[in-house]
Amino acid sequence: MKTNLLTGTFTALCLILLAACSDYKEKGWYESVPDGGYFTRGNTVRFYYVDEAGNDLIDPADRATLPIRCDAMFDTRPSLPEDYHEGFYNGNHDCVIYDDEERLYYYSTSAPGDMRYGSYTFYVFFRGEYDRMDMRYKYTNKDVIGGEWAPFIVSWKFNGQHIYSDDDATDRKIFVRKSNGKTTVTVS
Repeated sequence: MKTNLLTGTFTALCLILLAACSDYKEKGWYESVPDGGYFTRGNTVRFYYVDEAGNDLIDPADRATLPIRCDAMFDTRPSLPEDYHEGFYNGNHDCVIYDDEERLYYYSTSAPGDMRYGSYTFYVFFRGEYDRMDMRYKYTNKDVIGGEWAPFIVSWKFNGQHIYSDDDATDRKIFVRKSNGKTTVTVS
């Protein structure tokens, strides 16, 4: 009797788990796409680089102040962007735009990833330092416009601090304060 009860309970639990798993698959959300590859996607995250007094550290007239997205950290400084045009540079992956409301320039970059994995790390080089960007993604193939798969940002971390998810409000403002070799991040 105990064996039948145990078997029945185990079977019921398995059926519940299978139903939950099949529901997950039917919704088309995946942690990775085995035959996927590298991608970049847009987002609405704005990075405002400021000093300890809140003054702008980005000056589009001085290319040395432009943040540069990199897929790895290098021993030497990344090349200054030669392709700066109307705020866009680095193959149009990076841009700097003036925000009249904040009276500051902000930096925006496309979010890179690799569909074969649920996570991806890239870096932003700014004034001699690298900041680490850790991305967590999930992917869907349901109701995708303009392709087979769409990446969804589950978590974007800046130097270990969560700053964004696609579940958050759009136009997320991230204030990056650089002072005396320290970087602090404030999300608004």
